[in-house]
Amino acid sequence: MNTQTIKTLAKEVGFDLVGISPPELLEAAKERFCRWTDGGLFGTMDYMQRSRARRLNPDSFFEGARSVIVVGLNYFNGPFAAGGRPGSGRVSRYAWGADYHTVLTGRLAELARLIKEGVPDGFRYKISVDTAPVLERVFAYQAGLGFIGKNTLLISQECGSWIFIGCLFTNLALDYDRPVAMGCGGCRKCIDACPVGALSEPGILDANTCICALTIEHRGAIDETRAGRMAFRIFGCDVCQEVCPMNAGAPLTKNRFFLADCGTGPFLDPDEVFSLRDSEAFSARFKDSPIARTTFFGLLRNACIVAANTGRREYVPALQNIGRSSQLPDWLRITAQHSLARLAAQPSGRSV
Repeated sequence: MNTQTIKTLAKEVGFDLVGISPPELLEAAKERFCRWTDGGLFGTMDYMQRSRARRLNPDSFFEGARSVIVVGLNYFNGPFAAGGRPGSGRVSRYAWGADYHTVLTGRLAELARLIKEGVPDGFRYKISVDTAPVLERVFAYQAGLGFIGKNTLLISQECGSWIFIGCLFTNLALDYDRPVAMGCGGCRKCIDACPVGALSEPGILDANTCICALTIEHRGAIDETRAGRMAFRIFGCDVCQEVCPMNAGAPLTKNRFFLADCGTGPFLDPDEVFSLRDSEAFSARFKDSPIARTTFFGLLRNACIVAANTGRREYVPALQNIGRSSQLPDWLRITAQHSLARLAAQPSGRSV
């Protein structure tokens, strides 16, 4: 089976982008990743440091790989519009719909099945969708899907940066694509717009301050200064994508799974989070959503912070209950108490 046939199959399965990368990483990409980890810019995502050697050596993920089939799915689900109940929190666009891990993994498995029909003997493969120690964004760049922007995201001409990436490592020898000769030029809108200054320099993200990292990956308290700058962002942040000129006129996704009516949608009310009694209730509510990543305590922390930032007094009883609860960790009770104090200092009745 030749390379073009595999690309055609990928499009038939439903992928918007497809390219082929060599299984080795560019030296420049390795050096950038090492500089990022050496600088401690991974925040509390210690697994990035622990898995560093494996990320730099793709052969440790799939021994004998000769090619990497890299695919992309557009998840742009329409312009953000004001709405939701006053005081609701904003959800990052990638989490409006269904869990992308499930969608991409299923389609990559179907692609592998179709390839195996044409290559019945000796075809081996392994799938990676954002959960393995693989630098998928680098492979997407090497496969010609787009360039790495100053906001550190993959940006394509077809879809902008609203792209989910998946990789299928294989022992098949395929024709490699070339990286695209594009870049951000003199634009620095993402750097200037970041509410916490997390883009310390072009292409370098400081996860110690990034709202996305803090609200999703961080476990524990968020300091008061950064909590105030979260505004109404209860899960993730899209500012660096919303201001990107490459996203102007981005096409709507053809994947219904990523539409708002297939998941949480763009808003999540702190009251809904406060109503969840425990981790089991949290898991049941978000089992098919990327929001599950943040954990029960993490989302409860985010809801406390957003409640304070809204200035809405109806959240006071819930914050008081959390601040007094003996069933919650100390740092979470303290977060609720700090949120109460900040709420008292906010103008009343702000909305999203």
